[in-house]
Amino acid sequence: MQNHSNDIALIKMDEPIDFAGNESNLKPACLDLSGLEQNLDDQTRCVATGFGRLGNFHHLPDVLQQIDMKPYDHDECASIHHNFYRWEDSKEEVTDKQFCMVSKHNPRPVFDSYGAACPGDSGGPLQCFINNKWIQLGVTWSVTNCERSPTVYQKIYKYAEFIENTSSYKLPTSCEVQ
Repeated sequence: MQNHSNDIALIKMDEPIDFAGNESNLKPACLDLSGLEQNLDDQTRCVATGFGRLGNFHHLPDVLQQIDMKPYDHDECASIHHNFYRWEDSKEEVTDKQFCMVSKHNPRPVFDSYGAACPGDSGGPLQCFINNKWIQLGVTWSVTNCERSPTVYQKIYKYAEFIENTSSYKLPTSCEVQ
């Protein structure tokens, strides 16, 4: 049985980004290194972004898309995900290194529709506005069916040691959450 529950990657740049020079419109990402996702509620502003499909069978967009998300019950999400993959060879499972979100504006009202990230969004960020700072809490891991299942995210903090050791990432002081 195959499982990709540790599916996360870092990209090594040939040269460092000059945040003060030519790339001054960019700023370093604030990564969650302490498990802030455990304190999310429906009132926390969380946004998933990506260039994935605009529905299961729709086209890929030319413009970056975003969707407001809210937390979804981990056990129910794991059950939905398990049932989706029960006939597949990979037997993907939602683990404690992951959490689930659904669209804040489409909380399963009709036809079991959740609204979530779609195929092509995997690897994209989930950022939440916490204490007046945008912090990346997750990486899109699984999009089984963007209209009928929650989106599964890798918990950034579960990979903090890997990220720090592999990339020498240090949390910028501007990112510290009190």
